[in-house]
Amino acid sequence: MEIISSQVSSVVMVLITGAIWGAFLDVYRIKRRRRKYSHIQTAIGDLLFWVFSFALVSLGLLISNWMEIRLYVPLALLSGFLLYSLLGRPVISPLAQGAFSLIDLLSLPGRKIQEWVRIFTKTLTPINKIYSSKVTKETKTKD
Repeated sequence: MEIISSQVSSVVMVLITGAIWGAFLDVYRIKRRRRKYSHIQTAIGDLLFWVFSFALVSLGLLISNWMEIRLYVPLALLSGFLLYSLLGRPVISPLAQGAFSLIDLLSLPGRKIQEWVRIFTKTLTPINKIYSSKVTKETKTKD
């Protein structure tokens, strides 16, 4: 009986891993759609997503069954992902979108300050060039 309970707990853990992976994929998908990224940023983001996905699935498999790949493992991963898609996505997706909106809202003052600094710097650059040229002329005449 102990062997069956061990296998059932292993399958449940792989199901949970598949659901967590589905949530991770969903949050990454939402993040990518919120803003236009360059091709390099997209490639780096995709690479990091797959590295973290591999680490997540590997850790889940290591915890659940010492990374033994059996027939039920891909089936349970897929089932966990589908379970998340049916039950978790309607809950997690709006929460993730709200969290990203809140982050955007909280970072707005910082972006405005950055914009003001950029404008201030652009207006000071011509003044700085004029001043620095006067200073260099004055130092040359003193020598």
